[in-house]
Amino acid sequence: MVDFRKKLGKKDTKVKINPIEIYDSLDRQSDKGELRPTQERIFKKWFDENRNNKDTILKLHTGQGKTLMGLLMLQSYLNETKEPCLYLCPDKYLLSQTCEQADMFGIKYCKMFKNIPDEFISGEKILITTCSKLFNGQSKFGLNAKSININAILLDDAHQCINYIKKSFKIELENTHKIHNKLLMLFENDLKKQGLGTYEEICNNDRNAFLQVPYWAWQDKIEDVAKILAKFKDEDLLAFSWPLIKDDLSNCECIISGTKIEIYPSISLLNKFGTYSTAKKRIFMSATIVEDSYLIKALGVDAKSVESPLTDPLDKWSGEKMILIPSLIDDALTRGEMIGKIAALRNTPYGVTVLTPTFTKAKDWEKYGLHISSNLNIITDVERLKNRTLKTPLIVSNRYEGIDLPDNSCRILVIDSLPTYGSLEDRYVESCLSASEIINQKLAQTIEQGMGRSVRGAKDFSVIILIGDDLVRFIRSSKTCGYFSPQTRKQVELGMDIARFAIDEIQRNSKSPYDAFYELIQQCLTRDEGWKEYYKEEMDKIEDTINSSINESTKLEYLADLSFKNNDIDKAYSSIQKLIDTYCSSNLELKGWYLQKMAKFKYSLSKLDSMKLQATAYTNNNYLLAPIEGIKTKKLDNINLKRMSNTINFINDFKNYDDLLVEFLSLKSDLSFNGDSDKFERAIDSIGKLLGFICQRPDKECKEGPDNLWKVYNNHYFVIECKNQVDQDRKEISKEEVGQLNTSIAWFRKNYHDIYHTSFMIISTNKLSKASVFTESVKIITPQKLNKFLEQLRKFILELKNYEIHNLTEERINNLFNEYKLNYQDIINDYSVETQTIN
Repeated sequence: MVDFRKKLGKKDTKVKINPIEIYDSLDRQSDKGELRPTQERIFKKWFDENRNNKDTILKLHTGQGKTLMGLLMLQSYLNETKEPCLYLCPDKYLLSQTCEQADMFGIKYCKMFKNIPDEFISGEKILITTCSKLFNGQSKFGLNAKSININAILLDDAHQCINYIKKSFKIELENTHKIHNKLLMLFENDLKKQGLGTYEEICNNDRNAFLQVPYWAWQDKIEDVAKILAKFKDEDLLAFSWPLIKDDLSNCECIISGTKIEIYPSISLLNKFGTYSTAKKRIFMSATIVEDSYLIKALGVDAKSVESPLTDPLDKWSGEKMILIPSLIDDALTRGEMIGKIAALRNTPYGVTVLTPTFTKAKDWEKYGLHISSNLNIITDVERLKNRTLKTPLIVSNRYEGIDLPDNSCRILVIDSLPTYGSLEDRYVESCLSASEIINQKLAQTIEQGMGRSVRGAKDFSVIILIGDDLVRFIRSSKTCGYFSPQTRKQVELGMDIARFAIDEIQRNSKSPYDAFYELIQQCLTRDEGWKEYYKEEMDKIEDTINSSINESTKLEYLADLSFKNNDIDKAYSSIQKLIDTYCSSNLELKGWYLQKMAKFKYSLSKLDSMKLQATAYTNNNYLLAPIEGIKTKKLDNINLKRMSNTINFINDFKNYDDLLVEFLSLKSDLSFNGDSDKFERAIDSIGKLLGFICQRPDKECKEGPDNLWKVYNNHYFVIECKNQVDQDRKEISKEEVGQLNTSIAWFRKNYHDIYHTSFMIISTNKLSKASVFTESVKIITPQKLNKFLEQLRKFILELKNYEIHNLTEERINNLFNEYKLNYQDIINDYSVETQTIN
């Protein structure tokens, strides 16, 4: 064998650590050319300014070569130190894609099977694996002081990795597991004080009913909790999370619902994974569409890195997305109408994909004979889209990331309705904070991830259709659209402009709404030059912005959690106090939320001081935990009803008429049978306030009483019980449901004595069995009557478009209420029916 090294001239023995030089030396496939200008610009900045930082965030548009860049950064560290470097993917799908990239570019790597590869430990090759291999209670990488130390770690799609990491710390059990019943019994009295009716619903396996175990009860009974959980520690459902939280149970929260239980840490315990926490260098790869401040709290990322991510300022946007919002073009293009039209798109030369938040929503598409994908067959279904053997639209439920549908595999993408969250943790936050930044950020991120499925590169293009009143409200409202990235905000703006253009086209040329809508689709798909030029011109106007207040508040909360974990209660307390003073002065709900956190911090030092704080928290936000000493019912009888003035004040809270309209459409969407009961009751509350009534949710705010209470006149109240979860084909009202309303009536009489009231039940039937008897006359609001009422309310809202909404007079509002039959007597006479007893 010829030793060619001996034939070389002076040998350059300098190790290459510049990623650009490393790339040039790779034995890559022949079709892999030079680095893109964007990649070279970012590499130069990283090598000159960021390479020695502990934390680095890399943000690139989809299809810009982020994976290759991450691999080269790790290779740079590997060449320099010969110490272990780890590349983590959120799932096996992305793992496979990353390994393919490494193969194509000639980057040496190893994979993990049963054990950790020697080539990784010795610093010979990058280890590419999934989050699950590191972040679990039985981790091969070790826990705490026994963790394997490494030089560098990279998290690809960091926000998706967070979801897995959070799950790794969580114990989640169905109500069929013995632990569910044992904890329910252990905290029975504590939970009843937080909501007697809700507790009974939990016992009846109601999936929508849930309660948080009060932190003081959890702390006081922590030994009992530990004994219950430890008995089942070797079961698969606990084996991978129990080792992580067993010694930090006091730092955990517990939420119990009718169908499951969740136990999870309220503060970060990432230090359990020393491989991650002690890594000398950490790289977080993130899409340009997401807000990165959450990385501070979820992954302990340095705030300065969040504020200064690695991006290419010359590359503001990538790919072409025509956003179409049918309901803005014409009221006739409803969700139901669009489902039928889109389902008819068969045997097209391109793929059509629909993303739904739940399988319940997906069933509306299944009626048209469409295929619903599942986690078991998603990879196969995506391949069928790509090779065009699937000739009908593909329905994907509750999956907004991790699937790539480039080019003709998906030219039409439908986002159907607002994403939902199945975790009790998220549902609890949403129930306490009506406009939670945490939830809104997650929703915006999820929507954007979904919208990115069909545009996977700079030259890719797709039509993205948004349907569902709740989704349209979220993207249109000035209160929530700001959570989107600048790129998506601009694309949505274009979508609303396109809707206006279509309306003009309909009026000028007498086209049907659907014809105008379909013509827009064709303009994108047939590559209309005018559309392409217009899109580019508008997208080039994007201005990037950073929400520094979100970063700062998140940083303060993370600092408080860290201090609390380190037993520095005073510092934790002062950090939350600063957060409240700086960012919560005008938001009482949020102020209450953080006061409850302070109360929890205080509990171990002084139960008395803790409960004083809890009482203050509850005063600011009645949806939080009721303090130990109980609560006094906040009666409405001392509040003078100024109905027209109340309605004007309600309307004045909106920036403009469009915001008012989308809020109403969202409330109308929430008032659906078989929908979420908490959203339904919240919508009833908001509708009452819109009508100028004084409203309360006693069961939620006072922990007893009816779902909703309206003061409709100075001496007249509506007692309302909501049963929207009942099947619409139910033949009769059950004895238990009758009993619940009777209990609510008794509560009203106890607190309001002889004040006149009308009792309502919102339910799908007005039929009563002989064994069921109300204690007084009750009116029933059926789905038909509710829809009739909402239609009149819709006409009222549309009428307001003719006026300057911030200059409405009480006389004008009164006239409109009379015209559209929206007075309290109308609700009794026109929008409800009497009960009927079945013989």
